[in-house]
Amino acid sequence: MSARSVRHLLRSPSARVLVVEDQGQLLGNLVLLLPRRQRSARIYSVVVARAARGRGYARALVQAAEAEAKAVQRRQEKLNQLTEKFGRR
Repeated sequence: MSARSVRHLLRSPSARVLVVEDQGQLLGNLVLLLPRRQRSARIYSVVVARAARGRGYARALVQAAEAEAKAVQRRQEKLNQLTEKFGRR
């Protein structure tokens, strides 16, 4: 992934970048896309450093992404309910 792509994703309100680190050293990351107009999230990439593989970091990142996607969906559903109740202004 290019530096330009990373900067774009870090600034995007529809993307989440989750990281795993140990003592300040980045061991892995996951990019989660949460498009506003879609009900589903998408994992864009998962990267774990070669030296850190086999320790369950990718699984932990995916589980954290699932939890984040569910939390965002719940917030969106509540917002939709409020919009329906009070109407759009």
